[in-house]
Amino acid sequence: MSDIHPSAIIVGPVELGEGVRIFPGVIIGFDAEHLSAETDWDRPIVIGPGAVLRENVVVQRGTVGGEGTRIDAGAYIMHGCHVAHDCHVGPGARMAPKGVLGGHVVVEGMANLGIGAMIHPRVRVGALSMVGMGAVVTKDVAVATTVAGVPARVRGENTVGVERAGATPEELAALREAWRLAR
Repeated sequence: MSDIHPSAIIVGPVELGEGVRIFPGVIIGFDAEHLSAETDWDRPIVIGPGAVLRENVVVQRGTVGGEGTRIDAGAYIMHGCHVAHDCHVGPGARMAPKGVLGGHVVVEGMANLGIGAMIHPRVRVGALSMVGMGAVVTKDVAVATTVAGVPARVRGENTVGVERAGATPEELAALREAWRLAR
């Protein structure tokens, strides 16, 4: 069973997985903010099991011909975040407060977006990556990479994220070596 606060607004169709938590002021399912594409009212927004949407998160509906909007299992989206049309937030991904995803953004599994991070439309943030707070990301972010700044620039590997994902010491060493060789 999902936990939905009475002041949340959900406009269907929306599919909620088991154990989804939706906090006060969350708005899910209104029209895509897109000037030249039509909102797709037939495709549901999908929110996977155990996902959490904290206070005042906005999740927009997808566009006709787009990929639809999806938040996967275990994603944690903190207060005031904006998930635009046709975005995909991967399993276990985290968005800190006031993060913004432009349309068609993909945030892969267990990626971590810092406070106020802004992701340009059609950008992919790789799995296990870290986007620093206040970063403006205009280009794809590789898997297990840390980016920060305005515009965001690569700062190195995200060994913390990889370690949290359960990497062995040997795998961490291999990641560090790969980054050393790439420099």
